[in-house]
Amino acid sequence: MTVSAPENTEMRYSITNNVSYLYQVYCSYIILFRNTEKKQDFLPLDLLQKSLHVLVRKYYQPVAGWFDINGDEIDVVFSTEKYNDPPFTSQTLSMDYATLAQHVHDSNTELLVPKSPSGIISKENADIPMFLAKATYADDGSAVVLGVTYHHTLMDGSAFWMFMSNWASVSRQLSADSDQTDFDLPLPPTFRFPSIDHLRDASQSFDHIEYAL
Repeated sequence: MTVSAPENTEMRYSITNNVSYLYQVYCSYIILFRNTEKKQDFLPLDLLQKSLHVLVRKYYQPVAGWFDINGDEIDVVFSTEKYNDPPFTSQTLSMDYATLAQHVHDSNTELLVPKSPSGIISKENADIPMFLAKATYADDGSAVVLGVTYHHTLMDGSAFWMFMSNWASVSRQLSADSDQTDFDLPLPPTFRFPSIDHLRDASQSFDHIEYAL
């Protein structure tokens, strides 16, 4: 699969000056999909991988970039010549829908969610994935679990669900036309970050509208 921007360029995005994020604060979610229509090829791995790579390269470019420390700031550098695509793993388990659903209910992150990177972001440790995904398939085809882990500098909870809605939309469009290159997103590809004053007011957040492409 090849997805590229029209020109070879490098862009720098200022993420945050909250140095606590140097310790790699990751958030995780587990989403269960039931194959109610008993489709033979339900949420195939190649479609999920391709749609995620298309989404981050074209619309959420910081997610396909690299962390960079710039003085007291944490930046992300994105290059159209090379991508830091989100790692995507998969597994197939001898479980039915009910068993998988119980693991989701129990928040079994060890089984269903990709392991978060560890260490401190630095110039020597900058090649760090910002978003990781893991698909778990029931061997009877009854369900798929999608576990994701993302760095909290990139988005808060509301922006995450906007990201997931856009990912689902790109997946549906690619499923209908695998050669499609332009997509209609249901939501604008913007980011929302926790405010650096969040300890005083947890409701505060600010938009980085420059990320709207």
